Amino acid sequence: MLSDSSSCRVCGSHALTGIEGYSDLPRVTSDSRPWSAGGGLFICLECDAIQKLPTTKWLSEIGDIYASYNLWPLSNGSEQPIFLSDYAPKPRSELLIDFLRNQIAIAQKGALLDIGCGTGAALANFGNLFPSWSLYAADLSERALPVLSRIPGFKTLFTQPLNKINRRFDLVTMIHSLEHFSSPTETLAEVRNLLGTDGVLLVQVPNGEISPFDLLVVDHLVHFGPRQLALSAGRAGLEIRHLRDDFLPKELTMVALPGVVSSGEWIAADSWSVKNATKKVQWLHAILDKANSVADVSHSLGRPFGIFGSSIAGMWLYGALQGKVDFFVDEDIARQGSVLDRRPIMNPEDVPEDAEVFLALLPETAIRVSQRMAVSPGRYILPPSLNLSEN
Repeated sequence: MLSDSSSCRVCGSHALTGIEGYSDLPRVTSDSRPWSAGGGLFICLECDAIQKLPTTKWLSEIGDIYASYNLWPLSNGSEQPIFLSDYAPKPRSELLIDFLRNQIAIAQKGALLDIGCGTGAALANFGNLFPSWSLYAADLSERALPVLSRIPGFKTLFTQPLNKINRRFDLVTMIHSLEHFSSPTETLAEVRNLLGTDGVLLVQVPNGEISPFDLLVVDHLVHFGPRQLALSAGRAGLEIRHLRDDFLPKELTMVALPGVVSSGEWIAADSWSVKNATKKVQWLHAILDKANSVADVSHSLGRPFGIFGSSIAGMWLYGALQGKVDFFVDEDIARQGSVLDRRPIMNPEDVPEDAEVFLALLPETAIRVSQRMAVSPGRYILPPSLNLSEN
């Protein structure tokens, strides 16, 4: 049961309902560590927002996660590349800077604040293109300060609450950080107050309408769709200039300016929204069932069993299969040849001929990958189908 104080993290409504079956699923952290089952998942019947709740248990869990957080450990802190069909893989922040340059005129001099800066990859890439800018960062601790301090143009790392930062910025970026905040609408209101008169905010979050795997990330509180992100922005006093769900795969990208506070408008949720959220959870259970079955048969026949991918989805499945995985396969050359929990990460060309590799991917992505892997050794196993609709 929800307590009377529980409310939607986006619109403030108390009309939340739980999604059945979620609490039985093993989970994963945003830095790709397997995590135990036992979480809760809810959907708002007013605005459709799928979310966890910042309960005492959830806050305790994310405290444990952030105490030993290690983003991109297999690539020495370098960003994981984004694979686009028409381009060579590039770091996410490089693609975002290119996107921003195409949307607004960026002055040759200014002040940038990156909230949730990680190891400073976005700051470094921005500074390379705009060397006269002053670079600032905000994060939970000073752990990354030695790395940040080596970035040309870097000034200060803020670790206090956002509403305690006493200056304004020409550009604020939140790249995969908003979904971690327990009160995202209030956070955006605080960020609005950090923007100068002509300041610009760039936000990128996972698209909660696309990937069920994001539901499994313990420390992602709200799983934004375009409407929910727009609603939070409006309620925070931001004017959206661009909101795209097609710029990067499975991502939402928003450019916003200081505006006026709005009550926000949204289409009330319908029964199909709850059904689709339930379908996503059921699909995750179906993946576990199929992968367990394939792994058991493979081992009974003396064949090695592997997982394609060594990030969030792959590590979730790895943890859930409880020791049945012999290796990982990854197309990221920075990861190939590494060892993850004593399992090798292989180039597709090095997979054993008799191995079976489970594709922990969305079905349409898995089909494309399996077609690419057709010339490589091993047998690639597709996940179950997933049918989401408004019917």
